[in-house]
Amino acid sequence: MSDFSMPGFERVISTKWDKILEAIYFAQEISKHVLVFCSSIEQATALQQEFDGSAIVTSETGKKAREGLILAFREGRVQTVFNVGVLTTGFDFPELDGIVLIRPTKSIGLYYQMAGRGVRKAEGKRSCKIIDLSGTVKKLGRIETIKMVKREMWELESETCSNWHNRLLYSYKCETNKTNKGILL
Repeated sequence: MSDFSMPGFERVISTKWDKILEAIYFAQEISKHVLVFCSSIEQATALQQEFDGSAIVTSETGKKAREGLILAFREGRVQTVFNVGVLTTGFDFPELDGIVLIRPTKSIGLYYQMAGRGVRKAEGKRSCKIIDLSGTVKKLGRIETIKMVKREMWELESETCSNWHNRLLYSYKCETNKTNKGILL
C-alpha cells in the first residue's frame, strides 16, 4: 500500500510531461549517472522510451536482466535508469551523482532511502544533484537537515517540520539499565 494517492498524483503529474522531460535532460547534462524514481511502471516505461540508451528497473524486471542493467549503469554504458520501487534500499552505487524524484512520498524513511542513494562519497565525486518534481523535499526538508532531537523523547525532525500534520514524525524513548545497556521502549 502506498503512503500517497498514486492515481491522483499520476493525473496531476501527467499534465507536466514536458517539464519532466526537461528536468531529466537537465539531470543528464549535469550528471554522469541519473537515477529516476518513478511513481508507476507505466510512467517509467513511457519515460524510458523518450531517452535513448536508458534502462528501466521494476518489480517486473527479472533478476538476471536487473543485474545486467545495474552493471551497465555502474559502468556508464547506461546513463539513466528509470526505477519503480526497486533501487530504494540495498542499492549501493557511491558514484551516483544525479537523482530525479518523480515519485512522491510522505514517509521520511522512504525519502531518506531514495535521496540517500546519492549521498555516499566516491573518488572524483563532488556532489549529487537531486531534482525534486514530487514536492517531497519541500514537505520533508533536505536530506542533510533530517536529525534526531532529544526532548522528552527522541524525535525525528527536519528543517521543514518537526511534526507532520500535527503528528510527530518519529519518536522513541531509550532508558539505560545498571549495566549501561540501552533499552528501547
